Amino acid sequence: MPLAVKITYLGHAGFCVEDDRSVIVMDPWLSPEGAFDSAWFQFPPNGHMAEFVADRLADSSRERFVYVSHEHHDHFDLGFLERLTSRDFTLVIPHFRRATLLEQLAGYRCRRLAALTDRERIPFGGGWLRLYLDDSSPNRDSALLVRMGDKTFFNMNDCKLFDRIDEVREDAGTLDVFACQFSGATWHPTCYQYEGTRYAAISKQKSFAKFESVARAIERLEPATYVPSAGPPCFLDPELYHLNFEASNIFSRFEKLEFYLKRRLRKTNVELANLGPGGTIDVAGDRAAVVAGPTVAESEHAGLVESYAKSRRELFNGHRTLSPSAVEETLARLRLEFAKKLASLSLANRVDVPLYFALREREDVAVKVDFHSRTTTLTQERRPEEFYELVAPAWQVRRVLEGALTWEEFSLTFRVRIRRNPDIYQPVIHAFLLMDADDLAQWCAALEALEARQERIAVTCDGREYSVLRYCPHQGGDLAQGWMEGNHLVCPRHHWRFDITRGGTCTSTGASIEAIAPGLE
Repeated sequence: MPLAVKITYLGHAGFCVEDDRSVIVMDPWLSPEGAFDSAWFQFPPNGHMAEFVADRLADSSRERFVYVSHEHHDHFDLGFLERLTSRDFTLVIPHFRRATLLEQLAGYRCRRLAALTDRERIPFGGGWLRLYLDDSSPNRDSALLVRMGDKTFFNMNDCKLFDRIDEVREDAGTLDVFACQFSGATWHPTCYQYEGTRYAAISKQKSFAKFESVARAIERLEPATYVPSAGPPCFLDPELYHLNFEASNIFSRFEKLEFYLKRRLRKTNVELANLGPGGTIDVAGDRAAVVAGPTVAESEHAGLVESYAKSRRELFNGHRTLSPSAVEETLARLRLEFAKKLASLSLANRVDVPLYFALREREDVAVKVDFHSRTTTLTQERRPEEFYELVAPAWQVRRVLEGALTWEEFSLTFRVRIRRNPDIYQPVIHAFLLMDADDLAQWCAALEALEARQERIAVTCDGREYSVLRYCPHQGGDLAQGWMEGNHLVCPRHHWRFDITRGGTCTSTGASIEAIAPGLE
């Protein structure tokens, strides 16, 4: 008889999958200080699951694994991993081109450290696990497929593998449980200085695009059960607290997803399992037995957030004020950091607006990056008609300059205000801001290699067939796995929309997939 498989939700993107012979713990984010300099916190609170995980990993009668999907601290909780006293387990991580995880875990003591390449598999008693990597710079992320006995669980967390769903389905066969992110986590529009109506419209469009990606993944994977995971976090910093209560933003909660999926997936038999930390799915027969655990109803949300914030109040006292001289020093160091980045940015001439980065304590002075002249200066000049501007607290920028955070982790703190004119996404500026200097040269080379790929596919728009470039110019998403919405071909990874009737031009960036109708070549 097949062994029973139990999946326990740890909170956020964390799971424990186990049977009588094996235990796999995935992305245990359990530290009480949150992540990204205490910008994000687990919601609902899940500190009580730390003992549960420690007990499972101390069970010497079973083979044990801990999987860390990528280096973001809401998945890679090194503090919790270091507090574990029993480490007779295999630590499974993805083998990315940049070995950030390997470097941070170089001295970590455990039974074995296994860095897996894309689609590499580890067998264990009665099953196996397989990783899928997204190493499409600047993204570094992974997903995990587990088979225990005759049961399968695919945990995509927030890895955007939507253009590889068919590949996963082929590897998995019948899929019992599928989990993936459904809520946003980006600067745009969270940190942009939009008026309320514009902010809400962008948030709604982005939320529904993510919901649609989830729906399409469910349709193609055909799991018996779908578990929403990896968000949204809770914001307890007084500076960010308002994000918990905005009527419309990208941090969608389960109720909105549930409403969308129940209408969108009326013809499927998938069960939506909204789990709280400690909730379980027993996969023993044809259908799973779900115990939801402590979920949070909408009516309880505000009260729980308020009490949660009070319990973490001490984290936000006394470490954020820099002296005037330290602010000046931070500005000078920021200029040098941007000069270093600029030296690695071979595609700088593609940026046609200046970048201004000011500190909140001295908004009258900014580091100006002129991409065409490849210069960085301190300036008090007024902003020209076209510009890109960021304002952030000096203490937070200083944390990056001291190596306590990467630039990408800084972006996830959301402690920044952004304005741009024109309001157009520019990939080179985005890469310049979010990537470390060591990564920029590789990113430029990867983008040029992507642009050199000329493979084309056919799509049908308004009853007419068009030829378009197959790979999205953003990060190489496979448009053969995209879908049409009206006249627009949508990229399955990041939802870039290309207007086929206008030459395949992206509606938000001006990039093109060169749509050509027969007879118009």
